[in-house]
Amino acid sequence: MGNHLPQPLKPAGRRFLAADDIVVTTTAGRTFGPVEHKRIISLDGEWKFSGLAGAREPFGELLDPERAGTEFDDSSWKSIPVPKSFYFHPGSSYDEILKDGNNFFRGWYRRTIDLPEKLESVMLEFDAIGYAARLFVNGKEAGSHHGDFVPFIVDVTDFIRPGSNLLALCVDSDFGYSIAKRKTPRSYGCKWDVASIRGGIWGSARAIVGTATTIGELVLNPKLDGAVEFSAIVTNRQGRVLRSLAVATILSADLGAPSSQRTVLGELELTPGRAGWSGTARFADPRLWSPADPNLYFLVLHLESEAGEVLGSLVQRFGFREFTIDGTSFLLNGKPFFLAGESLHSNQFGGRGPDENVREKAEKWIGSMRSERINVLRTVHQPVVETVLDVADELGMGIYDEWSFTFIDRLDEPAFERNNLEEFRRWFLRDCNHPSVIMWSLGNENNQKNDPAVNRQLNLQAKLMRNLDPQKRPLCAFSGMATFVFFGENKLDTDFLDLHHYHGISGPWTTWDEQFEQSYRQAINLYGDGESLQMPYVIWECVGGGWGVHFDDGYKLGDKARYIENLTHPAANPGNPRAALYSAVAGLAPVLDRKLGNAYMQRYLAARLGERMRQDTRIAGFAPWIVFPGIAQYARFAQTTMPGLRDNPVNKLMPRQLVSPSKIPLQAFVANGGESISKAVIQVTLKTNGTIIGLATIPLDGIEAQTVQARDFTLAIPELPSDSKAEIQVTLLSEEQPIGWNGYEVTIHSRHELLAPIRQAETLHVMGKSPELEPILKQLGVKYEILENPPEFPKVRRIVVPWDAELADIDGKALRNWVEKGGYVLFLEAGPGAIPGFDELKRVPSHVYFAEMIEREHRVFHGLVQADLDTWAENKHGWIVKNTLSPIDLDTVIATGKFIGGSITGACLSQKNFGKGRMLIDSSASRNLWLKNGAATRYLRNLITCLLEENTADLENN
Repeated sequence: MGNHLPQPLKPAGRRFLAADDIVVTTTAGRTFGPVEHKRIISLDGEWKFSGLAGAREPFGELLDPERAGTEFDDSSWKSIPVPKSFYFHPGSSYDEILKDGNNFFRGWYRRTIDLPEKLESVMLEFDAIGYAARLFVNGKEAGSHHGDFVPFIVDVTDFIRPGSNLLALCVDSDFGYSIAKRKTPRSYGCKWDVASIRGGIWGSARAIVGTATTIGELVLNPKLDGAVEFSAIVTNRQGRVLRSLAVATILSADLGAPSSQRTVLGELELTPGRAGWSGTARFADPRLWSPADPNLYFLVLHLESEAGEVLGSLVQRFGFREFTIDGTSFLLNGKPFFLAGESLHSNQFGGRGPDENVREKAEKWIGSMRSERINVLRTVHQPVVETVLDVADELGMGIYDEWSFTFIDRLDEPAFERNNLEEFRRWFLRDCNHPSVIMWSLGNENNQKNDPAVNRQLNLQAKLMRNLDPQKRPLCAFSGMATFVFFGENKLDTDFLDLHHYHGISGPWTTWDEQFEQSYRQAINLYGDGESLQMPYVIWECVGGGWGVHFDDGYKLGDKARYIENLTHPAANPGNPRAALYSAVAGLAPVLDRKLGNAYMQRYLAARLGERMRQDTRIAGFAPWIVFPGIAQYARFAQTTMPGLRDNPVNKLMPRQLVSPSKIPLQAFVANGGESISKAVIQVTLKTNGTIIGLATIPLDGIEAQTVQARDFTLAIPELPSDSKAEIQVTLLSEEQPIGWNGYEVTIHSRHELLAPIRQAETLHVMGKSPELEPILKQLGVKYEILENPPEFPKVRRIVVPWDAELADIDGKALRNWVEKGGYVLFLEAGPGAIPGFDELKRVPSHVYFAEMIEREHRVFHGLVQADLDTWAENKHGWIVKNTLSPIDLDTVIATGKFIGGSITGACLSQKNFGKGRMLIDSSASRNLWLKNGAATRYLRNLITCLLEENTADLENN
């Protein structure tokens, strides 16, 4: 694609107030900071670690309970830093422990902590422990935990004492998912490989010494009018009824625009123990949170005694925003919102040790995506560490928050339900107040076909989320659920559908619409009324191509033997495509090149598929599975309003190889993912040889919200010199201001060059009358004669077999004999089947839009570049080849590649020597493209030139 793109978004550059710096005022006029009512003691740093014991089965009962005791001597134990997964630590790393068939591991942690004299309450918080833990304080069991990705928060007030205290944890972790046919008792997350599993205390930890009255488990429901509904748990440890005054203060977190408003909530009577509490705080005229304007606030809840003292307080950062469904679309704060998405690999964050700066990594990753106008990231395939959500809040990145119920096809249902629902609840409590979290994915790619328990547990999750979330954020039963062919057609409780569709690496991207239609029709039949679908439909995995690539540093352009070796590699398969099964996308050579690799292919494919999906209003959002920043030109298809050009609303292709001068009937379109636009203008310009030329101005009366509007026009290409690196630029303007950009790399072929007379050594003979080829030969000034069937081969030296020749009438034996004695023949593509007289050569059906030059010095490429053999838009689906010569061999000049979904590699052009003669066998779809497609025209001209200008004596010597 071209480079006429939106400029990168600049970060807002806001500075936010830190929670520790908050100051609020009581009803009595006394100021205080919530930090005054608690002391945080970090538990990060060195702990004593026993190392890991391994087993082939789960451990069951506690072994070595003396390790929890105060008298146990741990001086022989080594140290391990917290936070850090013990699988990343020397002595217990994956390579060291995964042997002898062991999949279950246990290790002990110990350390002491000094606490002050006054201890009204003490909470221990562990951000992440993988997977199960039992906590002992001063030798007594104080609590237990399970869940790889959720916090462990335990009240240890009754177990601690002033001064030194011993903490001990027994931690179990496992790779049980890898055991064949084992029924899954819990969720594991992405589990792409063993390095995806975290073990031990891999999140930060702390002790919180606070007041006797504490507030926790806060859940917020901010409204656009400034109301903030909340629910919480208040714990009264004073052993008597307390009468208090409840107060809520909302403060702006923007240091550049400080403001605060207080709500007196009324009297609150607290009985000893835990009790629920709910209320509504208010803030007039709040500034809403959105990707374009990520405004943040703090809610401070505090309880005042009758004497005016602060009994307890809690601080929570949040944002005012509302994310809802409107029919088949999404609304953010009541306005249309197109989901320009990507996926964030959650396993890239956390657990690697104290040197890992998660915030810095998240700021770089999310900042890069936001600069490219991506507005939603899915946290695949497990909850990401909370620091990443903090960064998303601040940078204005929406989060499609995904639970770890992933890649599961059979369950130990009682155990799974017992483990999973409690972990699910704690995940919600951790993430629910982040304004960036706008939608939920309750899992990923779970196969419902084999075990009905999978369906039941997915629906239980949805039911629980609907009960937990007062914001009623849209939820999807699991990402990929609309890929019914793989994951089953059992109907699930879901608010929208999510498809994973890798057409583009599995088959030609130019046939995307037909493939998508099949998936959409399945969705209508299952979740619609048979005629339409009344819920949003997103595609959260597409493009792809990020796995299984093998580079070849020894390959050089022109090395056909090594090219064919890579293209036909026997080890290539969908799980390990190497370069071979990506070769049909945009060529084999770029994928073999370490400097280009699969990133080149992904960039190529994302631009084309992204533009095509934006033209389908049934798709409410999509996300390429590219993930890593800096690869795709996201801004092209992520911009709210995207203009573009296409040949027609069915083929949806922009001509890329232009004839100059020429007039091309096209459509200009605008895909509007935002609000309505009253008036707009599309400007089309051409950047060529260092100058910009205006080509067309297309007025648009109005563009409705979330629609695609198109208008016919004629693109007039003026007389220009040839240019292999030109660009058609498209700019959308509203009120004379640019609001959308797009560009198309094109090649320009001068009509004067294309029609220049061809020098010929001998008269050309055409095999039979050809209404298609003869007019072309006349335009090129070629002297030719018609060979009547059956031809008398000995009398001629150069023959072209045109597209419309009757191959069945050719005497194949005579033709072969003639070639072997020195004849030179050009076969133009004429459909599948054998070449007369050469039964070993067969054309087989193979539709591709891309063919690769592998003998670049060949004369047939004069005036052509690789882009000229990419998507001939004038053909249906942009086909360059419909039938390929197979098998591929060292005589190949232009090759066709393979898709992951299967295709036949072969030759688009092959030059073969037989005896003293030669054959040029063309399989290109250049038929009917003369002077319509500049590259196809030049290619055909070059084929004829090769046939006519080559010295016959050279053939005989060869």
